Amino acid sequence: MFGLGPTELVILGVLALLFIGPKKLPELARGLGRSFKEFQKAKDEFNSEFNEAKDSVDETKKMVSEEQNIEDNPQDPEHKSTTAPPAGHVPHATPSPEPDESHDLESEKKNS
Repeated sequence: MFGLGPTELVILGVLALLFIGPKKLPELARGLGRSFKEFQKAKDEFNSEFNEAKDSVDETKKMVSEEQNIEDNPQDPEHKSTTAPPAGHVPHATPSPEPDESHDLESEKKNS
C-alpha cells in the first residue's frame, strides 16, 4: 500500500493514535473511508460518461465514413441511397405540359 511496509504502517498508526487520540481515531477513519468511497464513485461516474462519449464519437465517425463511401461509389449495390429524389421528380417519365400549355393545346384543338 503506497510502497509502505508493515513497519512503516505500524509507526504511522502509533503516531496517529498519539496525535489524534483514541476517541477521535475511529471517527477520522470513518471519514476517510467515506471520502475514498465518494472519490471512487465520482471516478467511476466520470469513466462511464467518458466511455459513452467516446462510443458516441466512434459511432459518428463510422456513420460519416459510410456516407463518404456511398458518395465515392454511388453505383455500388451494397450501398443503397437513403436520400429521396427531389420533390416532383419521376424517373423515366415524360414531363407533363405546364397548366398554361395544356390550356393552349385544348383551345387549339377546339379552333381546328
